[in-house]
Amino acid sequence: MTKAMHRIQRKNKFLPYLLTLPSMLLFSMFTFYPFLKTVALSFFLTDKRGNPTKWAGISNWVRVLSKETFWKIIAITLEIAGINLVFTFGLAIFFALLSSQKKKGGKLYQTMYALPMAIASSPAAAIFLFIFRQKNGVVNSLLGGANIGWTTEMPYAMWAVCIMTIWMNVGISYIFLLVGFRAVPQDLIESAYLDGAGVWARIWHVMLPMASPQIFFVLFLNIAISFRSFAQIKLLTGGGPANATKNLIYYIYENAIINGRYETACVQAIFLFGLILLFTSLQFALEKKVRALPVSTARTKKRAAEAAGFTVKLALGLVFISPLIIGLFFSFQTEQELMSYPLHLLPQHFTLENYQAVFAKVPLLLYLKNSVIVCVIAILAQVIFATLAAYAFACFEFPFKKLLFSLVLVTTMVPGEVVVVTNYLTIQNMGLTNSYAGLVLPSLISGTAIFLMRQYFLALPK
Repeated sequence: MTKAMHRIQRKNKFLPYLLTLPSMLLFSMFTFYPFLKTVALSFFLTDKRGNPTKWAGISNWVRVLSKETFWKIIAITLEIAGINLVFTFGLAIFFALLSSQKKKGGKLYQTMYALPMAIASSPAAAIFLFIFRQKNGVVNSLLGGANIGWTTEMPYAMWAVCIMTIWMNVGISYIFLLVGFRAVPQDLIESAYLDGAGVWARIWHVMLPMASPQIFFVLFLNIAISFRSFAQIKLLTGGGPANATKNLIYYIYENAIINGRYETACVQAIFLFGLILLFTSLQFALEKKVRALPVSTARTKKRAAEAAGFTVKLALGLVFISPLIIGLFFSFQTEQELMSYPLHLLPQHFTLENYQAVFAKVPLLLYLKNSVIVCVIAILAQVIFATLAAYAFACFEFPFKKLLFSLVLVTTMVPGEVVVVTNYLTIQNMGLTNSYAGLVLPSLISGTAIFLMRQYFLALPK
C-alpha cells in the first residue's frame, strides 16, 4: 500500500466499508438471503406460490434422495458436465496457445474464436436445430444422407446438447486464457528456446506453469458453467428422448416453474450447489499442488518447430464459426429451399422475405429496446459497484477484509440456478414480475467482476 493510501485510510477508516457496502447489500438481497431461504424451504411443504405451509423436517430430502429417477438425473448431469468441461477447457487452451504470440492479422481469428459467446441461446439453438435436423440436416447431409436423429435418439441427443454448449462457452474461457499466456515473460520463453526446448517443452514447462493462476480461474469458471446447461437442453431436446438429456438444472426448473413443487426444487438446488462446491474444492486442492511445482525450461533436443501460420488459424476460426455462417446462409433461403432434398447450403434463390417477415410479425424493436435497457443498466451497475469493491479489497487493509472477500468468492460458486426459485419468489412478492426492475435487480452485481477488477488493481504499479 502506498503512503497516499495510508493517509487516506487513516483519515477515513470507514472508507473501505463504504466502498464495499453497495455490493454486500446486493449480494445479501439476491444471493445470501435467497440461498438461506432455499435451505429453509427445503425443510417445509410449500403452496403453489412457494410459501411455506407446514414443517416437513427431512422428509423432503428423504423423498428426493430415495428416488431412483433423481440419481439417474445426477448421472446425466455429471456426464454432460464432464463432456462440456473437458472439451470446452481443452479447446480454449488450444486456441489460446495458437493466439499467444502477437501476429499481424491476429485480431481476425481471435474474434472468430470468441464470437460464439456473444450469441444468445435461442438463436444458437435455432441454428443447431437445422444443423442436427434428422431429414436433410447439415450433419446428416455431410454424412452422405444419413438418417440419424441427433435430437431424438441416444447417444446422439447427448452429444448434440454438448456440442452446442461447448461451442457457446469456449469464447469466454479463450479470452481469459489468452490474457494469461500473453502475460508470460517473453524472455523466459526465449531462454527455454535457447536451452534447446522445443515447442511442446516450452508450452509444458514454461507457459502452462506461469499462466497457472489464469488456467485455474478458467477451470473454476468452467466447473460452474458445465453444470448449468439448460437453454440448449430445453430448446434442442426438451430433456428427451425419455428424459435421457434431462440434467439437474432442467429438473429444478420442471419442479419449480412447471409443477409448482418448490420444496423439491429447493432440495435439488442445494444438492447442485454441493456438487459444484465439491468439484471446486477438488480443483483448489489440485491448484495448490500444481503451484508448488517448479518452473523448468526442460533442456530437450533442439528441433525446428514453427507456430501455425495465419492461414491455419484462420481456417480453424472459420470452422469454429461455421454454425453462424450456415445460419446466415439459411436466412436468405426460402422455406421451400430449407426443406428441399438434397440440402443446399448456399441460397439458390436469394430472398429477404425472412427478414421482412420478422419485422412484420415480431415486435423486434420492442424486444431490442428491452434488451438494451436491461443490459445497459446491469453492465453500468456491475462496473461501478465491482470497481468500488475491488478497489477496497486491493488497496486497503481493514478488519474483516478476508471474511468479506471470502463471501464475494462464495457468490461465484453459487450459480444463479441455485437461487433462481427464491429470487423469483422475492421478485414476485415485491410485485416486480414482468418489469424491468425485476429483470435488472438480481443482475446488478457480480462476484466474478469484483475478483477480476481486484486482480487488475493488484497488478498496477505501486
